[in-house]
Amino acid sequence: MQCKLALILLLPIVLLNFNVPAAIQVSKVQPRDSIQSTGRSRQLEQIAAMRRFVKLNANDYAKLRGRKLSLIEKISFKILQHRVKRMLKHFDYGEHTTLEKIAWFMKGFLLGPIGLLIAYLFLTDDDRELIKWVWFGFAALVIVIGIILIVVI
Repeated sequence: MQCKLALILLLPIVLLNFNVPAAIQVSKVQPRDSIQSTGRSRQLEQIAAMRRFVKLNANDYAKLRGRKLSLIEKISFKILQHRVKRMLKHFDYGEHTTLEKIAWFMKGFLLGPIGLLIAYLFLTDDDRELIKWVWFGFAALVIVIGIILIVVI
């Protein structure tokens, strides 16, 4: 009896396989004017395509595919959109981990002006968030030195 109940409960899950390919059909893009896109520009093109995909609704996606989507495909489409949104957060905000921020804060605090120099030499414009944390560390160092000088004098 329990075996039949388990089979009845598991059967819909097996039949509703959520691995239906609802992703955008990938076609080979011909390079514009026979110029191969390089690493960074190719990455920017991929990010732009991901942003367009996130803005689609199920009906627009069905029109792109050329046929009506089944319920399973609609669910898979929404799941994939959610995953792509999470991936885009990294590119939109250049999210750095808390550990990275603390590490750059400590470089600014322990190394002072040398830490600032290191930050400006090795970090790119995309890493402005980390440069800000180096400045916070340097400011904390200046405050600590100021407090020590006030107490001693």
